[in-house]
Amino acid sequence: MFDPGVITVTGRAAESWLAACMLARFAPISPNQIRVCVVAHETGDQGAIIARPEIKRVHASLGLDLSRIGASRVQAWVGPNGDRIPFGSIGSGYKGVSFVAIWQHARALKMEPRSLLDFAATQPLGAYSVERLAYADALRAIAINVGVTEVSDVEGTCISVTPGEDVGASGSGFQIGAAALPVKLEAALGLLVLERTVRALIECWPWTSVDRALCEQEFQRTMSMIARPLEDMQALVLDGPERVVEDSFLSHRIALWRQLGRVAPIDDDLFQPQEWMAAMLNAGLLPTGGERQAQSLSIEEIKTHLEACAPRETVNAE
Repeated sequence: MFDPGVITVTGRAAESWLAACMLARFAPISPNQIRVCVVAHETGDQGAIIARPEIKRVHASLGLDLSRIGASRVQAWVGPNGDRIPFGSIGSGYKGVSFVAIWQHARALKMEPRSLLDFAATQPLGAYSVERLAYADALRAIAINVGVTEVSDVEGTCISVTPGEDVGASGSGFQIGAAALPVKLEAALGLLVLERTVRALIECWPWTSVDRALCEQEFQRTMSMIARPLEDMQALVLDGPERVVEDSFLSHRIALWRQLGRVAPIDDDLFQPQEWMAAMLNAGLLPTGGERQAQSLSIEEIKTHLEACAPRETVNAE
């Protein structure tokens, strides 16, 4: 078993305190072994970040309610060109036929002028836009309350969450979040990547194993699995399909979408199918095959189902 001793999380405030809270809550070590050394960037810690629906369970386990620190609900994250990537599902299948196929068939019959994105669900989804400073302050209070210590210098094993931070002269530290992976859409995807990589670190750390090298290999393997969908999504949103490398997995994603109207499934994908659909559509990639699946449906069934799937305004009851 590897005794980590003191662990210091270093980097920007919001990311550092989230990582420290997750380690204190989920790792099998005492919170008083965890130190947080925050690199102060006063201007850099301003602005809003997106807390996706998936991180709601983490916040709940920490006792953090984003609605109480001024966060606002959002239904999508937004790319640099203003393109929206919704969190809500896009339509639903009917009689074994996918919604994309139904929509394609309706378009072919000239009976559906709306975009697929017009069918994204709008009910409360648990996603928030939260100001960095407010988020960091709330997490800091939680961490300090359970015994995490704030320090000015790195002690023990260093875990860096910010690009450019030194993990220690011995090289025995770890890089997670944006320190380890190329997060270009930081406001939209930064917390997503950090939460996944903290989980990977906790799961792969040699808490109960004597073979630290094996655990570190598994950590790097897990990180590579997180990196692939991240790189693919950012390439699609930032660069468009024109610069996609031939025979890459992203080229396979695009081909499957265009020819069959399907999203390539991969285990533990960072993103939901509707996010890939939206990114494809925003990049000008329309599905051209698959509509034959819907030819078994009558025109009346198609009309009725499309209207049933059209989002309606809902009252936020939370």
